[in-house]
Amino acid sequence: HMYLSKNIIANGFNGRIHPVKIALSSTEGEAEFVSAFSPKYTYLKEATLGGSGHLSGARENTSSLKFKVKTETLDQFVAKNNIQTIDLIKLDTEETEHLIIGSGLNTLKKLQPILICEVFSKEMALALNDLLSPIGYKPYQSKKDHLQEVDAIAFKSGEIPDCFFVTDAKLHLIRPFIQ
Repeated sequence: HMYLSKNIIANGFNGRIHPVKIALSSTEGEAEFVSAFSPKYTYLKEATLGGSGHLSGARENTSSLKFKVKTETLDQFVAKNNIQTIDLIKLDTEETEHLIIGSGLNTLKKLQPILICEVFSKEMALALNDLLSPIGYKPYQSKKDHLQEVDAIAFKSGEIPDCFFVTDAKLHLIRPFIQ
């Protein structure tokens, strides 16, 4: 939160971007967040920037900084903040993306944001396809310099893990990148 706030100010977005100390999850409450210390940022003691933080239980704990965070579902967050439009949601929650999406289906059906998710397993690919296909989302695989429409997201080792899910209502936003 601290570094995001500094970045917002440094880039002139103060007042237009509002960081919130909430972790999206499948439930409302509190969870333990585990943040890995990165050898790249050894001088940081109050926070880490390693990019591999996750909620406890998401995967094996190899991290050394833990703290409690408030959690909400996507549907709860959108309702509490009276959010009327969302164009894009980028999820990188270290293999819990399907849980957040599963508890945010009302928001996804209503607002139809483009979703970008990292997919690092066959199980995650299947879960995302099963959740999103019934509500009108079509999958696109991220390639080196374009997006490719596919019948279903398939995990392939060595490929770029970012996958896009898009409804017809937002297709015009990505059309220039599709090959």
